Amino acid sequence: MDPGDFHLPAILDPILDYLESSLPRLLYTFLLNTISHCLALLSALVSLLLSLLSRNPTEWDAQTVLPPLIGVLAAYLALTSIYRTTTWFIRTSFWVMKWGFIVGGLAVGMGWYMGGNQAGGLIDSGFVSHLGNLVMDAINGDNRNAIGHERYNHVYASRSPPKSTNKRPKIWESFDRHNEWQYNEDQTEMNRGSDLETLFNNLIDVAGQMVGEVSWWSGMKKLMENEAAEEGSKTRGQAKSKSQ
Repeated sequence: MDPGDFHLPAILDPILDYLESSLPRLLYTFLLNTISHCLALLSALVSLLLSLLSRNPTEWDAQTVLPPLIGVLAAYLALTSIYRTTTWFIRTSFWVMKWGFIVGGLAVGMGWYMGGNQAGGLIDSGFVSHLGNLVMDAINGDNRNAIGHERYNHVYASRSPPKSTNKRPKIWESFDRHNEWQYNEDQTEMNRGSDLETLFNNLIDVAGQMVGEVSWWSGMKKLMENEAAEEGSKTRGQAKSKSQ
């Protein structure tokens, strides 16, 4: 007997009508198929037992045993297929949800971490150095080296600008306080610009000194070569006069 051709008893019609009106279509179809295959398996088992018990064991033959046995196997395989398909669908759904949350959390964390580094960010300061810092923090502790001292980070030390000690006034503070804060901020920006200008001028002076040293060395070298040539000519002239 094919489990798909099994008809449910009429006594279950009120219950099935209530479930059809209460449950979603997909869930109702799944439940109806499961109940049908379970009843088909039960009916095949009962039919097999009745056919075996109604005859003497010496009268058992293939025509008596095989039909109900095939029905039992067909119903069992149908239930097994439904169970495996359902469990695979549930496991796949949970796997997709789990890794979706993990990847989404990592993306949000990386975005927050990259956006939080205003002094250069993760890309400018070097991805490898950041990974190294994370590994060192996990092994030795937060911002510590192997002997327990505070670890010096040359990237942040060279890139991070000096923090201003002048805090911005609150909204409810006086107008004069806001003007004073704005004036101090402007002076700080001007000082930073003058520092950069001074550094640029120093670099130009150093380059000029290097060029001057190179030209001075070239002049001294030429002077020494000229003196050596004059000494050589004098020596050759004296040698010729002595030979004559």
